[in-house]
Amino acid sequence: MKKTDSICPVCLRKLKTDIIFEDDKVFLRKNCEHHGEFKALNWQSTKVYNFVEKFDYFRYFMNFHRNVRASDSEECPYACGLCSEHLSKTVIAVIDLTKRCDLHCPICFASFPENELNYQPSKQKIFKMLSFLNKLDPRPPAVLFSGGEPLLREDLCEIVRFAHDLGFLTILATNGLKIAQNPDLAAKLKKSGLNVVYLQFDGLDRSINEKLRGKRLIDEKLKVIQLCRKYDIEIILVPTLIRGVNDDQIGKIVRF
Repeated sequence: MKKTDSICPVCLRKLKTDIIFEDDKVFLRKNCEHHGEFKALNWQSTKVYNFVEKFDYFRYFMNFHRNVRASDSEECPYACGLCSEHLSKTVIAVIDLTKRCDLHCPICFASFPENELNYQPSKQKIFKMLSFLNKLDPRPPAVLFSGGEPLLREDLCEIVRFAHDLGFLTILATNGLKIAQNPDLAAKLKKSGLNVVYLQFDGLDRSINEKLRGKRLIDEKLKVIQLCRKYDIEIILVPTLIRGVNDDQIGKIVRF
């Protein structure tokens, strides 16, 4: 059993905490002498947890500068957060709408091979997130809907409409396949208030998508671009670059 530090969710006292593995999930178990025992989900998959543990750089390099608040002299976790001199705030708030996807890219950092996480917040929960963002001061000007593949949600247009009605600039990060398969979807998204599409776009050579995405997708990508132009949705091409695979595509993408 592994150990770590956490806090009581009631009084915020620092507690010694056990890391436990149950039903292929990772939990934190802690006991407060005043408020009893608590068990909180930490990771939805032990497989992903053990994989990420291999890349815990803090285990090997412990002398990073700590981001402590300038006005605090207390230790972790009470001194965490932005310092009093920090001026910038959230500019683009990112909300993951789902972990489901219609591609299984070997390079994806949002999922894990053979271990798709069952994460998809309800529409009402997303509305609460957006309402919370709307009350911040200063308020972020834009919201980006990501995933997984957000186009797999049947209520996506309602979510975009809610964000648009609150006055947010709305951005969609997508592989675009659902739009290519259903051109009317582009019109519906525009009508709902979608402003910008961040389109996964790794290059113009047909073999590139097959290597990075498992399919030849350039025709679908070009169709999405055409539809976004038709309905006046701004489009930004977002490549994933891998040395020796598609780094020679940078100039072609820029010229395109």
